[in-house]
Parts: sequence; structure tokens; C-alpha cells
Amino acid sequence: MAGHHGNTTATILNLLVVAVDPTNNAILVKGAIPGPKKSIVTLRTAVKAQKGTKTIVKPLVNYTPAVSEVVADETK
Repeated sequence: MAGHHGNTTATILNLLVVAVDPTNNAILVKGAIPGPKKSIVTLRTAVKAQKGTKTIVKPLVNYTPAVSEVVADETK
């Protein structure tokens, strides 16, 4: 029986968006993009954290600062 090969997604890093052409509905990317021609491609940022560091992401909505942050801002 045949297998189900090629159903996984691939993330390619360090590609450069060269230009955006809204009249032809095209995005020019410098580098190799996996997959067949005329297939659907998802573009997104893929920034990785450095090893050994923890990044604390504060939510954009419903963020209430800690008391120490408020006191530190008022003393400046």
C-alpha cells in the first residue's frame, strides 16, 4: 500500500521578502519555498528566543501593571 508522504508542514527561516505587488496579488520572496507550484503558503514571523533566556510576553489586552512598575514610573 502507498504511504501518506508529504503531509507535514515545513518552516523555513531567514527568507527575505523582496517586494509586494498588490496589482498582481504577489509577494516576491528571496529563497526556496517548499511545496508544489501554485500551492497555498503561509507567511509569518519566525523569531526564536536565544538559548538560556526567558522572554516574558505581556498581553496587549487587559494588561494591568504590577504595583512596583507603577511606583517606579511615578518616582522618575
